[in-house]
Amino acid sequence: MSTGTATYARDSFGSTYSSLYVRAYFQLRSLPSSTVTLVGFRTGSSVSIARLYVDSQGRLALRNDVGATSTTGPLVSLSSWHSVELHLVVNGTSSTIEVWLDGSPVSALTTQTANLGSALIGQLQLGENQTGRSYDIAFDDVVVQTARVGP
Repeated sequence: MSTGTATYARDSFGSTYSSLYVRAYFQLRSLPSSTVTLVGFRTGSSVSIARLYVDSQGRLALRNDVGATSTTGPLVSLSSWHSVELHLVVNGTSSTIEVWLDGSPVSALTTQTANLGSALIGQLQLGENQTGRSYDIAFDDVVVQTARVGP
């Protein structure tokens, strides 16, 4: 739970990857005051590439920080545990973004024509790194690997 402080963790991988998956379980206990990041990938120098978040209306959404675009997807129910999986393939303007919610593909957040630049994935971020936002969210069982994890 946060009432305005940043609550996040980051992990560096030790090497960089052009393709990587992250799957996490989360429980949204209340709607955020703004947006709240769930999971995201960053470069080895900690620059955000892309991240999944929940908006103030309870919708799962994707932020492509390289391409400076945001796309909203389905509503996420409160007080239930959900699995979310993000897959990035960094390949310039032909990059791939894939998203699954509770094991089902989210077509609104999936593309093979994203611009993710050329800097490879070097870090994972879990949670929200911005201050001034209120939210109550729990995380569990985060897995990062080079193949699809699944629910």
